[in-house]
Amino acid sequence: MTDPNGLNVKVAAVLADLSDLITDTAGILNQVDGLRGVDNLTLGDLNANLVAMRTDLADLTGFGLQGLNTIISSIGFIDLETSSTVLQLLNDIRDHIGFPTGDATTTLLGLLQSIANTSLCSCGPQPPNTTDPDSCAEPFVSDAAHSLPSYDGRTFAYWSTAPTDLLIGTSLDPTVGNAELVPEATFDGWTAYVLSRASNICSLDPSETLVFPTNTWIDISTRDMVAFSVPAGADITVYLCNHASEVWTDCVELTSTPGTYSTDVPFSEDAQFIVFSSIPGITTGNTWFADGAEQQVNVANTIVTSNWHGVTITLLSGSTVTIYTVNESGGVSSLPINSVSDSQTISFDTQVVLIHNLAASSPSTSAFQVRICPPS
Repeated sequence: MTDPNGLNVKVAAVLADLSDLITDTAGILNQVDGLRGVDNLTLGDLNANLVAMRTDLADLTGFGLQGLNTIISSIGFIDLETSSTVLQLLNDIRDHIGFPTGDATTTLLGLLQSIANTSLCSCGPQPPNTTDPDSCAEPFVSDAAHSLPSYDGRTFAYWSTAPTDLLIGTSLDPTVGNAELVPEATFDGWTAYVLSRASNICSLDPSETLVFPTNTWIDISTRDMVAFSVPAGADITVYLCNHASEVWTDCVELTSTPGTYSTDVPFSEDAQFIVFSSIPGITTGNTWFADGAEQQVNVANTIVTSNWHGVTITLLSGSTVTIYTVNESGGVSSLPINSVSDSQTISFDTQVVLIHNLAASSPSTSAFQVRICPPS
């Protein structure tokens, strides 16, 4: 019999234990392989992955260097070094721009914005933009201002000669020499822009307490005289435009604008409206009286108060558009245009014209376009 304590028995037991150990080790290796992935089963795979990683890092670093170089070149205050690293370039930017102290206005953009705001404030009021619908290409401009002690030292705009269609007036007592203007007929269609550092305190007549805003266009069509003045010590230059003298000769194409129509009943509805301010030689507004009620659109220049007898309106896009009119006798009528290319010609004298789409199914979002042609 084999001795249980014999050498051959013990060797067999050791071999059996080693076999179990090999089996366990193989299981561990399989688990490790699962973790590290199939790409790295050999040293060659690992080397290839390291090379790819190094290439990606080099590309990323190069991109960062290129981007920082572009920033620095745009700023223009750092001498670039060809051997600079990303960290060195960031340090250069930090050293030259500095750290923000915590206040948002001390960042570079904040400081630039503050400079821009300060510069803008120091410019003072600016002359009117001649492309503004209330302006004109060649406004009449007043001469050097003068101060008159008889009116609490107020400073008046001075006119060496009267603008075309106006006269130098003498109705004020005491007379304001070459500061008073009166129309040969009316001021209908005239607007004025009073350029001054004095805010919202322009007077059109020193005998009145009423004042008007400066540095914006104001309507003087209802005046029978004007004598522009501001408080003593303030500057003043006046720009005048006579829109009634402009001639409308060509058809215009206009796209609607959203707005709200309302009355004092009260009633209101959102819709689309045509703004007429770009048409020369007409008078416009946004309030009128009809059908026993005050009516308005909350967008300026959406009604025409000139006589549009003979004007033709053609629909270019959209649908369910209406030409609302008030005739010379106060009668209200509506001329519908429901299809593209259809048109209506106004065959009677008018005192109000409004183009809208209140009858459309979704008027506030249904924009439309029209062509408007003057009488032939």
